Amino acid sequence: MKLFYSGAQSLDSEQQNPIKSLGGFRSSTIIPNGDLNSLFDDVSLNSIEERLKEVKVCYLKNTKTASLSEITLFTEQSIDSPFSLRIGAVSGFNAELLGSKNQIPYRVQFYKSDSVFSYSDLICNKDFVPGETVVIEGQEIYVGDGKIESFLQNAIVEFDFNTTYSAVIIDEKTLRIKYRNLEEYTNTPVVVTQEVDTITATDFGGFLDNSILLKDELEPEESICLFVMRIFDKQNKKTVEDWVGEFEKFRNNNFEEIESEEQNSVSMHITWGVPE
Repeated sequence: MKLFYSGAQSLDSEQQNPIKSLGGFRSSTIIPNGDLNSLFDDVSLNSIEERLKEVKVCYLKNTKTASLSEITLFTEQSIDSPFSLRIGAVSGFNAELLGSKNQIPYRVQFYKSDSVFSYSDLICNKDFVPGETVVIEGQEIYVGDGKIESFLQNAIVEFDFNTTYSAVIIDEKTLRIKYRNLEEYTNTPVVVTQEVDTITATDFGGFLDNSILLKDELEPEESICLFVMRIFDKQNKKTVEDWVGEFEKFRNNNFEEIESEEQNSVSMHITWGVPE
């Protein structure tokens, strides 16, 4: 299964420009690394302030030699992202062609696709014992200098190889671990430290499943056309401290604008099975 740009002059002809991926024929150009973010421009202040709706179109094609069943899609993005996504899906290889990214298609119904994996926030209350090995759900994390910063960075590296959980740093004191399976979990993570009050762990929660069943079955070479709508429907309410912090980053970057990759990005997950 691979993603292809739309906007080709004829079926499966080359079309490499994401700006022109606005519907019409399926192209033969694969979206690099399946990166959905490459379809859209970077987030701008104008987009946020005007609460714009933007639509881009791509194709999900069965490039395998066997039929696939229960093709399901869901997206995952940062909780502080200024936009949300809606997905519309139609079968075929020559979809409605839009005049611009701001045009809404007439015959496509959009659905929420954002999903959240069950997660737990681990809050570091103080530094660790130098040379300590912290154990989180069986995953060992060595903290040579005992500093919280070292713990967070080392945890990211270690959990990258964990098949059950992933990890992300939320702030200078908080590590979030997430189940890799999109299911609801309500247990409390087991955390072992030399001093029992070093880390406070919350119960797993936050689960949200907005996955979309795109099609029951997809034959080889068949495709599903995906209309992806980006909606700037969230207001970023910032405190004085937030603005001061952003200015400090701006000044430290020689007064050049800093892109927030986390806020601008979204991951699209597609699952499928093989018919019996």
